[in-house]
Amino acid sequence: MSSAAANTKTDKEHIQALYKRISELENEGIVQELRDQLEQLTRDELRGFLTQVRIYHKRIGLTDDSERVLDASAYLKGDALEWFEPIARDYLENSEEHQEDETVEIFKSFPKFEETLKNVFGEVDEQ
Repeated sequence: MSSAAANTKTDKEHIQALYKRISELENEGIVQELRDQLEQLTRDELRGFLTQVRIYHKRIGLTDDSERVLDASAYLKGDALEWFEPIARDYLENSEEHQEDETVEIFKSFPKFEETLKNVFGEVDEQ
């Protein structure tokens, strides 16, 4: 075994470390704050929501775009959830080659997810 391989965390260790960090953040109230603030995603809340999600992802070291989209979508409620649910179901139930083009595009790029949300709910005025 090379020294590089010996220093690399196994997938299981990496997953355990991520779960531990998520638990720590939950104890700090960050996850609950996101859930509480998103009873209904409105146009006025969109910019704040996306900023909070980006901050949260940075804090926990979440960099994979499809994982970031999955995580952010877990906080959607109301109209936003109603809009996104078929896309999420397509992603969860079908292999990539059987997914709709929109699903593939959104889950391959977190910026595309953000752009699509803005298009659906209206661009927020920058003030």
